[in-house]
Amino acid sequence: MLPNILFKVISNNPIDKQMMVKFCRENAPEPIENYQSYNISYRNLDFSSSNALIESIRSVGSYIAQQQFLDEPILEENKSNDDIDSIDIEDYVGKIVSVTFDSTQQLNEVKL
Repeated sequence: MLPNILFKVISNNPIDKQMMVKFCRENAPEPIENYQSYNISYRNLDFSSSNALIESIRSVGSYIAQQQFLDEPILEENKSNDDIDSIDIEDYVGKIVSVTFDSTQQLNEVKL
């Protein structure tokens, strides 16, 4: 399950029909205050209900939060070792292996 997206309205300008908003993931490594503010026009928002307004702000922020996630540096301690081409578990002990996250891929059935 993906983490929630947080947003914080920093300022509102009803005259120009825009607001400044900060976004981040709920499990972001820094407080939301440390993230960049974005100018959002009212024309990109749905004011028909509070749920619609929140969802339209979330819609704008989803891409921003995803980019923040993709731009986070990889810690040196988390860098993977060389590729391992083995079915012997001992070859994996103490090594970091990097694999892509693909929730759409089917798993192989294992008969017990």
